[in-house]
Amino acid sequence: YVFLRLRKHTLSSMGLSLTNWRLNLKVAGIVLACLVIPGAFFVGDTGSVILSGQVRLSQAIPALLIYFIHNVVKAGLPEEFFFRAFLQSRLSQILKSRLGGILIQSLLFGLVHIPDVMQLHNLTPLEAFCRVCLLHAILGILFGVLWGRTRSLIPGVIVHSGLNTLNNLGAAISLVFG
Repeated sequence: YVFLRLRKHTLSSMGLSLTNWRLNLKVAGIVLACLVIPGAFFVGDTGSVILSGQVRLSQAIPALLIYFIHNVVKAGLPEEFFFRAFLQSRLSQILKSRLGGILIQSLLFGLVHIPDVMQLHNLTPLEAFCRVCLLHAILGILFGVLWGRTRSLIPGVIVHSGLNTLNNLGAAISLVFG
């Protein structure tokens, strides 16, 4: 952010504008809705934790709302800003290819998540690399396309934070309820 502001970029050029906010919220809602079921049941623990009765819905809803805000600050906004608004934009200019910028930033986005994936899922580096290539890099492509199509960070931040939240209800419960 500081680097771009020093180069006289506006907040709008960095994707931090409320222009078309309704459209951006609609796009984010549709994309997130398409990813909620697979994310909650096949990637994270949210679906199984709720359906098994380990967590009541009355606990899950406030935990998810608070954890969503936590994820916006911790991951959604900083990662979307760096990987999409900064890195993807610069790579696309350098390579003179929007697709090239999307693919390289998505690979880097995935690779950065290897340590977290290793720790969270108790995986070897090779297992984490495979998971990251199959999941995080594909999500990096999705977020890159969202950024490329909307030129706004709002949809990417909402979808990114929403997926992080929905995939980790156990972490949300422990963060909120101790």
